Amino acid sequence: MNEALHSRFSPSSMPAALLEQTLVQRHDLAQRLVELFVESAEGQSKHHVLLVGPRGIGKSHLAALVYHRLMASGGTASKLAIAWLDEDEWGVASFLDLLVKIMRALGLNTKDLLGAAGPAVEKRAEQMLSEGLGAKTLLLIIENLDTVLRNLGETGQKKLRALIQNSRKWSILATATALSEDIQRQASPFYGFFEIQNLQGLNDEDGITMLHRLAIAQGKTGLAQFLTTPGGRARVRALQHLALGNHRVLIVFYDFLDEDTRGDLLTLLCKTIDALTPYYQSQMKELSPQQRKLVDFLCRHRVPATVKTIASQSFVSQQTAASQLKQLLEARYVRVERHGRESYYELSEPLLRICVEAKSHGGEPLPLLVELLRYWFSRKELEARLRETHTGWDSDYFRAALHKYEEGDGHTHLSLLVRESCAKLRKTVAKGDAVAERGAAEELAEIAERDEDWVHYANALICLGDPARAVTRIEDASRDQPSDTATHWALAKAFLACKRQDALAAIDRALELNPKEDAFWGEKGTVLEELRRYEEALTAFLEARRLDPLYSGYPAGAARMMFHLRRPRDAAKLLRGLVRRGFKTFEILANLGASLLASGEERKALPVLKEASRLFPREAWGWVKLAQCELSLGDRKAAARTVNRALSLQTNDPDALRLIGAVLFALNREDEAAEILPTEAVAHGVFHDLVELTGQSLRTDELKNRLAALRVRVSGPAWAAAFRGGVWEYLGEVAAGDRPSSAGALAALRDVLGKSGAAEPELADVRRFADVMARYKATGDAKILLELPLEQRNLLVRTEGSSGEGAAPSRTEPKPRPKR
Repeated sequence: MNEALHSRFSPSSMPAALLEQTLVQRHDLAQRLVELFVESAEGQSKHHVLLVGPRGIGKSHLAALVYHRLMASGGTASKLAIAWLDEDEWGVASFLDLLVKIMRALGLNTKDLLGAAGPAVEKRAEQMLSEGLGAKTLLLIIENLDTVLRNLGETGQKKLRALIQNSRKWSILATATALSEDIQRQASPFYGFFEIQNLQGLNDEDGITMLHRLAIAQGKTGLAQFLTTPGGRARVRALQHLALGNHRVLIVFYDFLDEDTRGDLLTLLCKTIDALTPYYQSQMKELSPQQRKLVDFLCRHRVPATVKTIASQSFVSQQTAASQLKQLLEARYVRVERHGRESYYELSEPLLRICVEAKSHGGEPLPLLVELLRYWFSRKELEARLRETHTGWDSDYFRAALHKYEEGDGHTHLSLLVRESCAKLRKTVAKGDAVAERGAAEELAEIAERDEDWVHYANALICLGDPARAVTRIEDASRDQPSDTATHWALAKAFLACKRQDALAAIDRALELNPKEDAFWGEKGTVLEELRRYEEALTAFLEARRLDPLYSGYPAGAARMMFHLRRPRDAAKLLRGLVRRGFKTFEILANLGASLLASGEERKALPVLKEASRLFPREAWGWVKLAQCELSLGDRKAAARTVNRALSLQTNDPDALRLIGAVLFALNREDEAAEILPTEAVAHGVFHDLVELTGQSLRTDELKNRLAALRVRVSGPAWAAAFRGGVWEYLGEVAAGDRPSSAGALAALRDVLGKSGAAEPELADVRRFADVMARYKATGDAKILLELPLEQRNLLVRTEGSSGEGAAPSRTEPKPRPKR
């Protein structure tokens, strides 16, 4: 397809099909506008709409699309006369000029007006326009309405308003960069006349969609495919950071995404700037000298500035600066952020800044181009480019971009991209959309690696299930930057996800370099929790909390450790304090309910667990914990409904599945559990029954009978495997000292296993272990333990997974990374 199809400045020259293909974000508004003007053509009501937004935001695109849709509607087109004026109507200086422009746009002959003058010619023009329209409704499409109204003056505006009102044949679709006084001032003729539609910029997803559709429309299949990859999407997000949602700026940079152009990116950028400079110079000429001075300052200052700073640096009074900035704001040259009494101004158009810089940078690399290169290439890519171009003008740019990696403030902009991508990932996780979650994680990994933000890079690859790749990359970075604390923090995260013991050494290294960083203490608590060193983990979480008392994740982590340490009342006290402060994450509410339940306060636990399930309905752990609470209160029907809700979520969370198995067992649904749950979850149900049976004061023969009945409660190999697993879990906890059991109970279990051993040789090892434990429990003779092989003796120090009765899996939001 022809490259001119995607016009940067004149969408009116684009074919209707391409306008439709590249429409994003505004489908509903476009349809509504068409419906309004169809109603104008077919009925008595006449509509007047003003589209307001900064230059390049897509106003002309939308107006052009509405025009083509109306023209394609045969019935409506026959009742509508559309006068679509040029985007820049330089010749409109009076009411008569406007009438003549409209007539010519409609194809009407205006020769009869030549040579005439005075009020009579205006009346004749009105008459000729009315005759030309006949029974049709006029739809006037007029851009830059603010400029036209200013040229008409108040007298011309009054005449136009009177003509529209008296003829009752006009509808208007207009655009403007801002609401001028001719629209806002109550005494003006057109005050309250238009329905105003403020157009917003593109978000990241809309920007990616627009460029993807444009590539498809132009037949650039390679580029279209690239834009679906994490790398392509990350590049567009980087461009969006410069474009600030502006359609035109994004289209300008679109060409640089093509594989054929990416090799010579810098040359193309400079050529583009040269081509755009005359346009932006003309925009600057429209400003007053004072306004040009302020714009020039903001171009050089590059970050938002207060009125006081702008005034002093521009050598004008604060009153003058405030007045001129107000006008620039209305004209959308600048944007403002207000914080308390202070207002911070910055340029709203990056391309205006870059064109001004191009004329005044004195041979130095343009800062905005350096930023773009920094967004575009990773450190290694920039180093490779620099090796290829030892000398020359472009080497200065690559060197300046590479220097951004070394500066403390060189990550500022890209960290915003990382935060935006991280926020997107959190949203997809919350929605439970696995496909979207994977795509968001891939994009975050791409952007974070480019930004050398290793913490977010590790988080992204952990989410993708590939922490080993993160380890390889971050280990390289840690060798290059051995004193960078955040790199060691990220390495600890990646090691932890890979179940590597050296996670503790990595986070300890970060703490050696900065012992006052609370996030590092929090990470150490998480590592120690994984190692089941709960006392030490509790100490780490409490230290993190001391350093940052406001972050809820630390007391939540400390409460988890208290729960593991059989201190549920202490955990409940800590978590209650968080709830009173307004923190109601899933982890906090679920663990508060679990702590109250473990403390024997079921009635207090019930409303807390109900709230957790209501606020976080996709969390199976919360539902099944609620079911346990309902069982404790004797409401079996409610527990059955609640556990069914947990089952409907089809969770893969092993902790939740173990709890579901225990609840199904308590409801006498063992056969269902054996059929639908993983063996490990069913084994945990068996474990619970063993704990209950051996904890009762039963006669030896009765205990044996009930243990034997448990063994054959459900038929089939799945149940047999689960029974073995449950016995091993029980014996492991007894051996580690986490579960009390009498020698008689162990002997009874040994005897039951012995009776089944002939038919099930797989039980031989379990029976031998039970026999040794029973004799050791009865005599205390440690030599008996030597009858076990080493791997079974290692069970005496429990290293297997938790019993599932611990705290809820952590769902606390991660803290932002510390400053470098």
